[in-house]
Amino acid sequence: MTPSLTGRHHFRLAWRLSWWAWGVGLLSRVALYARPTPYGGAYVRHWDRYFFHSAFYGLMGVFALALPFLVWWALRADRPARRGGWAFGALTALLAVSVGVDHFDHETQRFMGLHATPSFVATYGRIGQTATISDSFATDQGGAWLPFVLLGLLMGAVVAGAIVLWRRRARPVRDRPRWLLAVGAAAPVVAVLIAVWTPGGKFRMRKVQPYLMTVAAEWSADLDVGQRPADYADLVADYQRGWLATSADPAWRFPDPARPFLRVPTEPAAPPPDARWNVIVVQTETLRGWDVGFLHPERATPSATPTLDRMAREGAAWRRFYTFGPPTVTGFLSGHCAITPHSRHNITTRYTYTALYCLPQLLRDHGYRAEYFTGSDPDWDGQAVWLQRWFDASHFYRDADERDDVVFARAADRILEMGRAGPFMATVVSITNHYPFKTRDPAYDVAGHDTVSDRILNTVHYTDAVLGDFLDRLRGEPWFERTLVVVYGDHGYNLGEHDGTPGQRNGYRESTWSPLIIYGGHPALRPGLHDDVATLLDVAPTVAGLLGFRQPVPWQGFDLSAGPRPEAALVHTKNDITFAETPDFSFVVERDTGAPKLFAAGDLLQATPIQAQHPEVPPALEAQAARTARLVDYLVETDAIWRAPPR
Repeated sequence: MTPSLTGRHHFRLAWRLSWWAWGVGLLSRVALYARPTPYGGAYVRHWDRYFFHSAFYGLMGVFALALPFLVWWALRADRPARRGGWAFGALTALLAVSVGVDHFDHETQRFMGLHATPSFVATYGRIGQTATISDSFATDQGGAWLPFVLLGLLMGAVVAGAIVLWRRRARPVRDRPRWLLAVGAAAPVVAVLIAVWTPGGKFRMRKVQPYLMTVAAEWSADLDVGQRPADYADLVADYQRGWLATSADPAWRFPDPARPFLRVPTEPAAPPPDARWNVIVVQTETLRGWDVGFLHPERATPSATPTLDRMAREGAAWRRFYTFGPPTVTGFLSGHCAITPHSRHNITTRYTYTALYCLPQLLRDHGYRAEYFTGSDPDWDGQAVWLQRWFDASHFYRDADERDDVVFARAADRILEMGRAGPFMATVVSITNHYPFKTRDPAYDVAGHDTVSDRILNTVHYTDAVLGDFLDRLRGEPWFERTLVVVYGDHGYNLGEHDGTPGQRNGYRESTWSPLIIYGGHPALRPGLHDDVATLLDVAPTVAGLLGFRQPVPWQGFDLSAGPRPEAALVHTKNDITFAETPDFSFVVERDTGAPKLFAAGDLLQATPIQAQHPEVPPALEAQAARTARLVDYLVETDAIWRAPPR
């Protein structure tokens, strides 16, 4: 018969189980830093700068969960332990789940360079429906399908350790020296203080913190959701004044104090029905400026993008066009609705109650038909609900197996019908040029297959060829002469050019730089190559301007067809990634260290930092990014972007 246990016995059980769980968590961290990323690069260049801090924070995470149990049993040290088994089982479950979600968070960082926050999980909750994710796990250079094996082993190890401890629960409790107890109790606190006080600690903390801290940070940040910034009036005044000063078309006013982005033209206009142009928007997956021939001609010859190069020569192209970086949903939303992303969450999944006014909606209000074509599941990023609002129809070709040639061929079939029926807008979204950048047709390979840098050139060239075939099919139609084709990249992709960690998100140009090309014989289009800064926010206003529509819109971007904008700039921050492009400078805050890096605008590949020569610039740009984020976040959170003005 097992003798009755006291609180002292259960304190010992909880104490030992906590240290055991921490040790198991260390194995997860070893697996994170010792294995290459799915792309074959190191997770971090200097593992010793992160691993020990990760271990310290893991210790804090474990004991934060165990603390209520430890305190309870310490206060009842000499009393009989009632329901002690239930309490031990609950602690075991908590620690096993904690180790499991920490591991899930680690693997998310290996694949995507960000924490698996609750909002991220909500956004990507249905990604298992796509072949791309299966390919990613199967080709993981850190071990095919190993993340799932490790998950089971780690959680099982916590439970196994608990079983062993429980079987030994009745052993006598020996008195320990008080100094030893004091050291043990102080260890988690001291470990975290060391981590925080180490130079660069707060930025390191964001990368290595346990999942419990990630959840707490998001929850505490959300306490401020909908809270009006103290400097709100100044933020609004600065935004509106800056917009008018930067625009090449300042004939607008901001009449609605409740919706500061809503602008109204001093002279509204719309084209007559018989003078309307069609528009085809091609959103290209992972189109890096580094890989586009006319943007980076020094990289290699022949170019991997002859179709895009030809379109740039014959139409208009912006060489300093910037996205907000991954994920695709940001390019989708900002390109269609001219709205800056929220600084922490994806608008498509978090703020579905917020009214936006987007380019396809505007055109449908004037008799256009708008349809959307993709080979990627729209539910991936929560796009489906928005597509229903914006477009007359959306087409997801699941059986295309994410092959652009199939998607674009089917889109062309439908667009041929739309063009013969009347004015239309078609958005066609490519997908093949997506990690793991798997060759779909070896005939289009222009590089090797050993590195991601080579493989992406192959898939870029394939999509470029598909785009050329797509345009050739449409070019013979009589309505094509009155059609604009707009091509832009949804985002770039980090292949380790600066931080040595391929796949991790950053603010360098490999992640944000892409081409914008507008192709067609419209008389208002300014042909040639343009070097003023342009962004995703400018796509919708430019298309609307070229088509002749001047009406109230809540768009932050500018009509690029109105003329040069020598003072144009992009200053942005999201998920601890801050970057800027100005007429004179390119600026990045390194995500892991918080170090500012400033480059000359003409330093195409951001090779020579110059922040020491201009110490006043980085803090000014960081402050501007923070101000923009406060205003955009508040307006998005409070549904203060759009309300149709009375007619």
